[in-house]
Parts: sequence; C-alpha cells; structure tokens
Amino acid sequence: MRTSKRLLNANGPYEHGIWVNGNISLENVEEGAGTYLFFKRSFDLVEKISNKLLEIFSYEELTNKTILDIGCYDAWILHQLNLRFNFKRAVGVEPRLKNIQKGEYARIHYGIESKMEIFQGSIDSIGELFPETLFDIVLCLGTIHHVESTPAAITNISKKSSDILFIDSMVIEKPERDASNILRLLNLKDVVYLNSEYEWAIAAFKFESPYFDGSSFKNQIVNVPEQRLIIMALSSLGFKILDVSSPEENFYTKSYQKLRGVKESFVFARKEDAKVTKKENWVEKASVYESTFTFTTVDLEFLRKWITQLNLNDYYDFVLKSGDNKKVRFRSRIFFLYSKKPTVKSWKFLVNRLKISKETLEILTNISRAPIDKILLEIAKRAIKDQNYDVAVLALETILDRDNADWRSFYRSSYLLSIIYSIQNDSVKHQEMIQLLRISNSEWPLNQEVGLDWALANLNT
Repeated sequence: MRTSKRLLNANGPYEHGIWVNGNISLENVEEGAGTYLFFKRSFDLVEKISNKLLEIFSYEELTNKTILDIGCYDAWILHQLNLRFNFKRAVGVEPRLKNIQKGEYARIHYGIESKMEIFQGSIDSIGELFPETLFDIVLCLGTIHHVESTPAAITNISKKSSDILFIDSMVIEKPERDASNILRLLNLKDVVYLNSEYEWAIAAFKFESPYFDGSSFKNQIVNVPEQRLIIMALSSLGFKILDVSSPEENFYTKSYQKLRGVKESFVFARKEDAKVTKKENWVEKASVYESTFTFTTVDLEFLRKWITQLNLNDYYDFVLKSGDNKKVRFRSRIFFLYSKKPTVKSWKFLVNRLKISKETLEILTNISRAPIDKILLEIAKRAIKDQNYDVAVLALETILDRDNADWRSFYRSSYLLSIIYSIQNDSVKHQEMIQLLRISNSEWPLNQEVGLDWALANLNT
C-alpha cells in the first residue's frame, strides 16, 4: 500500500482535482487535501459549468451531447462532468504525456471507471486529431495563458465547437491609466471601426519553460490576455457571450490575489445561428467608406482655390461657373485652409460651427496627403455630376498615368472610369478599367450597379 501511495504521489502533483472513488465534495476532502486551494477552484469550475449547461439543456438532452476538453490536464474536471451528465462522448486533449499518465494512474489506484477518451495533443493539433469531428460542448480551462497567441488559440478551439464554448484563463487588467495613450498609438483607422465603438485589448507576454507542472508544455513566449481580448476573439468568430465572471473572487482571498497576482476570467459563449449577424460585415463597412470618397462631391469654389494653388490650369474653365455667394466663398476658404493643414482645433470649428458633414470632412482631412491626385479625383466627380465626361476622363486618366500615383485615388479613378465607359458603351475601355481596379484593389466593395445608379441619377437631375 505504501509503495502504491508513493507511486501515486510520484505521478503528481494532483493540483487541479482530488481523485476519490465515490461522490466528492468540498466538505469530505477539506481536511486532508494538501492542494485544497486549487481543488476548490476546480470544484467551483465544475459547479459553474454544470449550472450553465443546465440553464440551456435538460439532463436528458445532455446525455446526447458530446464534450471536448482541450488542455484537460489529468482530466479530473472532464471526469466529474461526465459523472454528472453521462455524455454521449467525452474526449480530453492534453499536450503533456505525464498529465495524461497521472490521471490514468490515479483512476487505476482508486479503482475509478471512466468512459473518457484521452489524446495527447495541443490546441494547434486538434484539427489534425479530429479533422471531421465537431463537439457540442468545448472546454478550454486554464490553458489560454500558456499559449503564444490568444486569438489564434481561440480560433483553433472554436473550430471544434458546434454550439457551446467555455474558456477560463488567467488575465491581466485593462490598462485604465494608459488607455488613452494606447488608443492613440493603435491608430484605429481600419474600416471595421467605421461608425462603431473602438474595440481593442492587450496581452502581456513572458517567457515560460516546461519545468513546472502547470506551465507551458514547451519553452516559449506565452501571452496572458486581457479579458476583452478573449471576448473580442470569440465575438469575431460568431459566438455570443452569455456570461463573464471572475472565479478568483469566489475562492481566493483578496490578500492572496494581491500576493500571487491572481486574476481570472470565465467566459461562457454560444455559437450564433448563421443567419444572425452580430457584427456588421467589414465588406459593408468598406462599402460605406468607399462610397464617401467615390460619390461625395465638394464645392466648385473650394476646387477653384486648389486648382489655383496647384496650377491645374486645364481645369480652371470648368470651375469658373462657381457662384459669388459670400457665404459659399467664406466656407470654401475655411475648407481650403483646413485641407492644406488639418488640425484638431480647426476640425472642431468645422464640426461645431460650420456643421460640415462627416463625409465632406473625411475628404478634406485626407487631401493634404496627396493633393494633386486627390483634387483631380474631386474635379472628376464634380464633372461626372455635371455630365462633363471629357473633363472627368481627362482628370481620371491623368491620375492613372502619374508617376507613383496615390493608390486610393488610382483605384477610385479606375472604378469611375469603368462607370463612364459603361455609360458610353465602350466595352473595351470598360474592361481595361475593371482589370486595373482588380489589380490595384482586389477587395473593392462597390459593384457596377451602385456606380451607374449614382451617375445616372446625376444625369436626371
């Protein structure tokens, strides 16, 4: 018996669950459990997962569900859940062979029967282990903070879930003091943030070796994510967040949390119906973004000032018809000065005093980055609106033929020329512009019908 107990301890540590043959509770192990602190955490996770599952499914329904535990350690939590619900199939994946063996030895030692299937593998290899298999319920507990990338890991994990996903991880706190500086440096200008709140998060990185039992299974740099990063990753993959909590508050004292730096996040998520769109598709946002720069026009008086500034004499006659309205001239001068040198102060003046539209403001803010190409594009858009296709073609083709043309002006010019040539029934030039558009911006979101509707609407006004 002594030898058996010593071998049991040699296969340890059993820090995330205490194996016994029979019913287990906090009360019947508290006195003799050297690892009671960690066991309390594991027991809490079993209770929490069980309760969340029973909020959605009945016991009878759960017996027909499959479950996968990724990073299952010695499979104690998976075993406890399987005892309660007798799943149709219970599978664990663990990268460390010793962790698998310690669970096997403990179950043999205590005479515990188990219907689990345990495989050696990592988050990166689950696709190879189960290439065609999805599981109704997927767990990943205490593992995310031992991998190199939270988003990459959650992407792999989510691919194996057909419905429910539980993730538990140590996390770092949101950087409240430095949030504004980080946000400024992140430069969140991508189209995904168009007309949306800024969603961002950070992770901290550290070295971690395989020396300790609960560390990474290989020597590498690992990340400890912020809770928001876990939620961002899940949301972007089509999961609805059903519950988020901080388990450490239940079983670690505040003094211990401060001493050991313990902060944990438990996330309960469910895959949304394919027909339900939680977030606006980035293609739709790109369409809104490109519509602003492709279809919004600016005042002729504003263009006249830039034409004079850039000596674009070929287009001066086109803007001569701009009115002498003093209000228009004042606004156009303010717009011109801002577009030459945008500042936060002048931006606020345009928004608060002149009530400029956000579309026009976007155009003005970007002109100084490539003035010639961008002003030529604005001239062309006004010319199309006025049915002056000769001026429009001249301006747009000038952009296409310039050395190191501004990329955005180039692909927008290609698109507008394809619209003009379509109206003029010039199929050869139309296809040439389509080809240039596909080469310069293969993700271009606006179709031909949208451009034709815009141009033809101008013809009828």
